[in-house]
Amino acid sequence: MDESNSTQTPPEPNSSSPTTAPVDIYDWYQIGECMDCIGYLRFNQAIADTLENTYDVLNQLLVKVRCSDQTLDEFKQVVGFFKSLPLKKELRKWTEQEKKKWQTGTIVSDLYFSVLADAKKQSANVFLRLGADALELVWTIPWYRDNNRDLKSSLFKVANEFFWIRRDSVFFSSLNPDAADAIDVVAKLMDKLGGINSSIVPELTNGDVMDCIKSGRTIRSLAQQRNLLR
Repeated sequence: MDESNSTQTPPEPNSSSPTTAPVDIYDWYQIGECMDCIGYLRFNQAIADTLENTYDVLNQLLVKVRCSDQTLDEFKQVVGFFKSLPLKKELRKWTEQEKKKWQTGTIVSDLYFSVLADAKKQSANVFLRLGADALELVWTIPWYRDNNRDLKSSLFKVANEFFWIRRDSVFFSSLNPDAADAIDVVAKLMDKLGGINSSIVPELTNGDVMDCIKSGRTIRSLAQQRNLLR
């Protein structure tokens, strides 16, 4: 069973809607990290005792960056959705109806797309995705590896997004060189495939996986220092 209930799409670095007020890209980066977390059941189970307080941090960020009323309404629905699930129980102890509710629920992906639309309006969608992707590399990939899960699909989603970021020469050249190098390391996994349209997935080496995790850590560290850009 795939525990993820989120939807990821390639970023659009060239999105350039007019900005009406200063944008703090690091708020959007942090929102990206949060959005990656909430799509995983294990995260919500881990915070079951403090769910509302934990989600309030994300709510404050969404308000701070002036997300739409639709986004804020969908956020409330997401909180209600998780409160309705038996998060304090192991998944194997859930009823079939409860499992189906989690597996078929679309509210988390609906929220993601609404947040992404808001980010595009502020030309901040790349930073939203960088946050989500960096956390995917440092949190999800090691968990998949340590629990003998197939990490290829998750890793290649990130590699595909980084591939497109790297192709935007103007944006890519604006990044801190260390951030650009970290993105390049992961994006090169797509080169191993012979291009983004290749259906051939080579065996990943432990070195490949560790390099990607290190890249995620570099991006996160630079974001925490507010140093992603030159």
